[in-house]
Amino acid sequence: MFNWQNQATLASDSRSLGECRLKALGASEIHSRQELTDFVSAVQTHTDRPILDMTILGGSPVKAVRVHFSDETIIAVRRNSDFGGSKEYELLTALADSDGLVPKIFARHGDIVLQSDAGDTRLSKAILTAGPKRREALTHRTFESLWNLKVAVNRCEFAKTVRPVGTRPAWLKMFVQRPDVVSKQLGLRPPKLAVEPLIASLSAKPRTFVHWDARLGNAMLNEDDQIVWFDWERYGNRAGVEDFAYIFADEFFPLPAAKALQIFDKTCPPEAQRFRGLLIRFTALRAVRRLSVIRNQWNKRGPEEMGMLIEHDRHGYSPESMSNLCRNAAQYASMDPLTEPLVDWFGEVCDPNNWIRK
Repeated sequence: MFNWQNQATLASDSRSLGECRLKALGASEIHSRQELTDFVSAVQTHTDRPILDMTILGGSPVKAVRVHFSDETIIAVRRNSDFGGSKEYELLTALADSDGLVPKIFARHGDIVLQSDAGDTRLSKAILTAGPKRREALTHRTFESLWNLKVAVNRCEFAKTVRPVGTRPAWLKMFVQRPDVVSKQLGLRPPKLAVEPLIASLSAKPRTFVHWDARLGNAMLNEDDQIVWFDWERYGNRAGVEDFAYIFADEFFPLPAAKALQIFDKTCPPEAQRFRGLLIRFTALRAVRRLSVIRNQWNKRGPEEMGMLIEHDRHGYSPESMSNLCRNAAQYASMDPLTEPLVDWFGEVCDPNNWIRK
């Protein structure tokens, strides 16, 4: 196991080690010398074991690196937001004994957190590339892991400090009107939604814990086949089913609505079943929000290869990912009269001819 030490006990030369590691990464991979030097310094402050290598996770600016030692790896994550970073640290500390549901915290150094390595297999890739039986089994376990997280949090004293999320009228109005924004971006006629009734139908009291960004790319399947959730900067309290909308409206989630809801029904606690309608409506509108994010990335990069998007958890456009997202989203939209106007709209959005630079 890793031997974490107090800063006062260390005598290693962080500058020379930092230079060594940066050189090993190669000039083409270095986004920022200072960023990577900061990561090296953070690690060295808490251990005197030599770093063998570092792997950049994600793009620029560098937000996370995998740090390689002789017998193990850890993850160093930078959180630029004081509020979000503190929220995440508090939750991971509170769930330190959660049996693999979240990464374990080793140390905190300024805005850099050192935590356990959950592996390099994103749940999105694991589910998408699995065979039919394995895919359904993984989805079942994914849903169970989210319910288990809610139970774990609600048992902690920490739960008393969790704030509501997504409950303000202004947020709900923005959420429901997002189709108008995307329609304008793509030059499409906006769907005729009953805005006020839809807002009312999505209102919920903050009754239980939600991740609030439970996309499949924010979980890993570790070497012990455990599902480990990360990126905890946005969590809060709401109805509780919203986390599943983030999965259903994930462009890499392959299961059709009927099958996904069937698995949801099998794992859902009885007291949460009454929010099933909210989940369906929330999913349709969450998919619209996802389309808006993808559109912004399209403007920067244009179309990208789906395999690369999955591997690096990029919110980008590919014909395959758009087809999957819009097809599934239309299925959820068709299940409720308040979201039914989105069915044909998703069909128009899916047309590659509408994804042009304007």
